[in-house]
Amino acid sequence: MKKYIITILLIALLIPSTVAAKDTLEQRVEELESRVSMLESNTTMQIIPSGLTSFSGHGFSQTRPFSVSGPFKVTWQTESEGKSTTFGVTVVYPENGTTAYNFGSHIGEKSVSGETWVYLPPGIYYLAVNTDSTVQWTVHIGN
Repeated sequence: MKKYIITILLIALLIPSTVAAKDTLEQRVEELESRVSMLESNTTMQIIPSGLTSFSGHGFSQTRPFSVSGPFKVTWQTESEGKSTTFGVTVVYPENGTTAYNFGSHIGEKSVSGETWVYLPPGIYYLAVNTDSTVQWTVHIGN
């Protein structure tokens, strides 16, 4: 009888953890399905092929997603209204918003330009540009 009661207690203890694991798994599946849906909408509507990609703006901005087939070159030019500031660019994974690569420079009195190679695997990325609102900028993505 004692063995029977211990078996019933063990089963009773295991059932809630199995239900909780199932709930967690279902939440994770829903989260992943949401990410897939977001990526599918980006790939059909907003993806810009690399090689011909340029973005322009002023101040802080995020670009539309673009696709690359491997390492890519980024060139940039800025024009400042005479104020010393900084210009930073972050290459971002759109599916989760995490940083893939950072680069930037100091802007003196007027303007600055530069280039860098970004060694990332093929994929879809976007740029987050961070600079003062008085800075006009252009960024080119190429192979």
